[in-house]
Amino acid sequence: MFKSFVTLEEVIDLLNELLLIDRGAITNLIDQRVKCNSELSNHRTVQTTNAQRSFLSERGDDFFIGVLGLINGIFGIDENGIGPITVMYDGHKISEFKRSNPDDFVIKSKNEKE
Repeated sequence: MFKSFVTLEEVIDLLNELLLIDRGAITNLIDQRVKCNSELSNHRTVQTTNAQRSFLSERGDDFFIGVLGLINGIFGIDENGIGPITVMYDGHKISEFKRSNPDDFVIKSKNEKE
């Protein structure tokens, strides 16, 4: 039976369930990126990577999308462009998927107190 509605928590729970079944495969899948055009990169909710900040492109002006950027695009982004699902790593393997916390993405200056 197809679901006509799914919550963010259900998606995170499913991703974590799959992670327990095969951590290596899920990590490899989430870590993969494919080249996309600038129009997709400029989509209002889908998250992509600009190769200027990446080792993926020799030219430095290519854009790439991954599975998590696509999934996050379904649920939208916050006012800072952050998607609702984030990935936590333990070394080179994903340890869990969780709901994004905007405070995790704030970069504080050296002068700013914790």
